[in-house]
Amino acid sequence: MAMNKSDYRERCLEAKGEQCTICDATESIIVHHIDGDRENNDLDNLTPVCRSCHNRIHGNHPDYREWYEKLEGEAGPAFAQAEALQKPIYIREEAWNEYDDSLALDVRKKLYDMDFRDYDRRELHEATLLVAAEHPELIVEKFLKIRGEL
Repeated sequence: MAMNKSDYRERCLEAKGEQCTICDATESIIVHHIDGDRENNDLDNLTPVCRSCHNRIHGNHPDYREWYEKLEGEAGPAFAQAEALQKPIYIREEAWNEYDDSLALDVRKKLYDMDFRDYDRRELHEATLLVAAEHPELIVEKFLKIRGEL
């Protein structure tokens, strides 16, 4: 018996969380068929994305083309979204863009080159904070540079 849209959507969101796998948005989440086949409702062919990212994927937007071509499904994140804390971060746009570009262009490329594709953005955020916790001297150095003290 064929699965209807609400069934596979519910199953995907229950298994993978109601958060966009591209930008981490939690509003207007829909389910994307990775291989483009709407009849293939296997869980490994489904991924939650926000409506904005979904439109860009199907619009062949340059920023999403590589992500779409490389995405082959997910094994699931190291921890469930329910375990994740959502804390505000106050940061200037320039610094956020540099961080986000580094994740998108450098970190994800290195993970892809290592044939590692089954990760979630929140795992990258956690790894970022753990690196910062392990190297407080780098935080102090960067802080002093920002303040013009170095």
